[in-house]
Amino acid sequence: KLVIPIGTPTIDETGAIGGRTGSASAGAFFRVHDGTALRVLNNQKCVSQSLAGSDLTNKNQWTIFTAIDPFTIDYVQMTASGSNGLGWGLRTGSGTVPVTNVFGSDKRASGSAIITYSTITNATVADGSKLDIVVGSTSAALDSVYIKVCMYQNASPNP
Repeated sequence: KLVIPIGTPTIDETGAIGGRTGSASAGAFFRVHDGTALRVLNNQKCVSQSLAGSDLTNKNQWTIFTAIDPFTIDYVQMTASGSNGLGWGLRTGSGTVPVTNVFGSDKRASGSAIITYSTITNATVADGSKLDIVVGSTSAALDSVYIKVCMYQNASPNP
């Protein structure tokens, strides 16, 4: 049995490992000293999609991730280039056509600021489920929209 110290351990020499509980929600719990510096082993997975051209002028739905194990969405970032607005959302659910709205309602893409969404209504992407981007209302005036979804793999039971 290996027990790793947690809390705020001193991890300041080669081979030292520990878990910092104050950083766990940011994916920075597990740390190791490699002989040069303290390194964070991040367990976060991010997937992204860039929409441009006909993606912005046609209503559609694209799969950006299929879960092998269950994941929990931590945050979503979006930025748009151009003017006007695009209605978009994220859906999760079945391996065919996901229908559960991650946010509860769709979002609007416009302007050029990076917007981070951390309030997620339906954050679980179950084992075997897909995560899709949906364009629900279109915009001919936007140049592009970039959407990034970051999530953590849920712990699996011991084998």
